[in-house]
Amino acid sequence: MPSSSNSVSSSTINEKTEQHTRLSHDRPLTNKGPPETEANVLPETSDGPPDDVSDVEKGHAPTKPSFAGIDPSSFPDGGLQAWLAVSGAFCCLFCSFGWINFSIFGRTLPGYVADKFGRFNTMIATSFLSTILVLALWLPARGNVPYILFSAFYGFSSGAFVSLAPALVAQISDIRQIGVRTGSMFAIISVAALVGTPIGGALVSDEGGNYLHLQIFCGIMMLAGSVVFVASRWALVGTKPLVKV
Repeated sequence: MPSSSNSVSSSTINEKTEQHTRLSHDRPLTNKGPPETEANVLPETSDGPPDDVSDVEKGHAPTKPSFAGIDPSSFPDGGLQAWLAVSGAFCCLFCSFGWINFSIFGRTLPGYVADKFGRFNTMIATSFLSTILVLALWLPARGNVPYILFSAFYGFSSGAFVSLAPALVAQISDIRQIGVRTGSMFAIISVAALVGTPIGGALVSDEGGNYLHLQIFCGIMMLAGSVVFVASRWALVGTKPLVKV
């Protein structure tokens, strides 16, 4: 009887040993650390800005494959949009004839509007407004009242492209290049501001005191500058009229 009891006990021990070994093989390996919860799991972070931020808000222009068949990256420092913005300011500065007007308001209020609706959008709106004032108010004007109104309204609208032009260049430039590019822009458009008034005086003298040719010249240059500002915006964000830029 004792031998039978010993054999039963040893067989029982062997079965329990085999069962424990089988369970240990089937059990998955786990860490001994605390369980992962929403509180102790850190979110993945990246060094760059979030993906839902637009390229313009990140401080650089989106990559455009081409603009009118031209690669914007092939242009020198600043890209195509920067040189178009400078060209627009160059054309508009031809028409700064030193009016005694409301330019002080035109150089301050549009800056506030530009922060709300976009600098390029505000520049385009005020430039086209100046074009309309020249061609629709100054050109057909007869009498003192239209001239006074034109001087006031044109001073307001023309003051915008004087103050917003450097903001356009700064918006599409790296912060380390703002000073160089802004200085280069003023060096270029200073030529237009310098020769614009003598050209206007020559046109008036050639017509014996008649301002017709000066008005036409001013309207054409303002229209050209406005169109170039539109092209600069197009090179920056494409055909998206409701984008704040």
